[in-house]
Amino acid sequence: LHDKTKNEAYLLLPASTLEKTIARLLSATIFFLVYLLILISFTSVVVETLNKIFFDQQNQLFHPFDPRIGALLSHYVILQSVYFLGAAWFRKTHFIKTTFAITIACIGLTVLAMVIIRLVLVPSFGDLEMGIDSLYSLYHGLIGAAQVGLNALYFVGLPVMCWFVAWLRVRETQVSDGV
Repeated sequence: LHDKTKNEAYLLLPASTLEKTIARLLSATIFFLVYLLILISFTSVVVETLNKIFFDQQNQLFHPFDPRIGALLSHYVILQSVYFLGAAWFRKTHFIKTTFAITIACIGLTVLAMVIIRLVLVPSFGDLEMGIDSLYSLYHGLIGAAQVGLNALYFVGLPVMCWFVAWLRVRETQVSDGV
């Protein structure tokens, strides 16, 4: 997309920007995910067979349909969506720049959360004489509702927003390069 020697062929493909984005998105998300699951499953069988032959020990094989793996795959999709946006956004060294942007965003969100907690909670409790346990029991319902909302934003909103902005970036690149 950003390589001046190769982007002409990509940008002149007879497909819409949405089709170009979805094609890359599917290959980076679905196909790569299936490939990794097959590769890890095969590697697990080979390694555990060798482990049994040479060391007479056997560990549990990798099960791609384990519910814990499903939870990890959802985090993979989220992280992949952020790096997909970084690949569309940054021209060079997009992996390093995206990692740096994630780090800066986490630091900024942490500082923002600390300021909000300081402004909201401390004035209502003075010097927090009630203690952390009382504070947790008092705000337990509020924390549960916020957790549900934040989970929805994290697992659904973040990937969709990143993919949408990546599509806008591909569209902008196609228009700005005169294609």
